[in-house]
This record gives sequence, C-alpha cells and structure tokens, in this order.
Amino acid sequence: MFIITNYFDNEKELNYRLKKYKREKVIGKFSNAKMLVNAHVEKTNHNLEFVNHLMEDESSEFNDWKITGLYYAVYHASLALVCLKGYISKNHTATLLFLIKYYSDKLNSDDIHFIDELALNKEDLLFYADLKSERQKASYSTTLNFSNKTVEELRFKSIEYINKVEEIIENSKKVK
Repeated sequence: MFIITNYFDNEKELNYRLKKYKREKVIGKFSNAKMLVNAHVEKTNHNLEFVNHLMEDESSEFNDWKITGLYYAVYHASLALVCLKGYISKNHTATLLFLIKYYSDKLNSDDIHFIDELALNKEDLLFYADLKSERQKASYSTTLNFSNKTVEELRFKSIEYINKVEEIIENSKKVK
C-alpha cells in the first residue's frame, strides 16, 4: 500500500520507487518538457475556473465534481513543476514522489536557490495526497457525501498550493 508519509524520511525507498518508474518509462527526462510548463499552468487555471463556475451556484449538488476539478487543477500544477525540471510524468503517484524528491524541504543542489517559503513543504505534499484521496472518493463512490464546507476548505488549500507553484515557476525564470 502506498503511504505518502513513508517517503519523506526514507530516501532510499523514494529513490528506489523513482528509479522503478523511470525504468518503466512512467517518468523521465524529455527534451521539450520545459515547453509544457505553461500548458500545465493554463490547464490548472482552466480546471479552477470550472470549479469556480460550479461554486457560483450555492444550491449546486455537484460537490463530487468540484473536488475532482480541484484535484486536477492541483495535479496539473504539480505536472508543471515536474516539467520545470525537464521531466514528464504519466502517473499520479510518480508525480507525487517526484515532488517529494525535488521540491520538499530536502532540497538538492539544483533547488537550493529556492528560498524556504517557495519550496513545497511536507504539509503541501500531504495536502496533494489527501486531495487525491478525496478525488478518488468523489469519482468512484456511489454516495454524495461532500459538504459545501469541505469543498470550500479544499478550494482554499488548492488555491494556496497553486499560488505557491506559480511562485516557484516565476522564481525559476529569474534565476536563469
């Protein structure tokens, strides 16, 4: 079973899983990856606009779709970060592991120029994993059990996460 918290403190297991995904060509270097950063940011904003549109109708009963839209907004923001490093990912778990490796508090030499406030911390990545879980419930569950309050909390955290990703992308342009 995939438990995200295990990978923050177990670099050996993190590296093993990432190498496995690379061997399987689930994640890897791609010469044009950096050209996809803006496309993923645009898709992020498109998904966020969709959710905002659904939220305008307070009587809307589509909270499952709101959560799904939020997840994909965050996922595309995360893919933008993967592309920023020159990689592409075809898998949600591989993307999450990549973020832990390259954007968590344990910065490598390529990341050191990012100040701590712009680096994704453990809480940001745990939020991403939690939202992934909520999206799975929303997409595959037969019940409609998501409150407006839950959706609004997830929306707020999603926007915070997306803003942080956009700051990282902007800062990377300044460093070059």
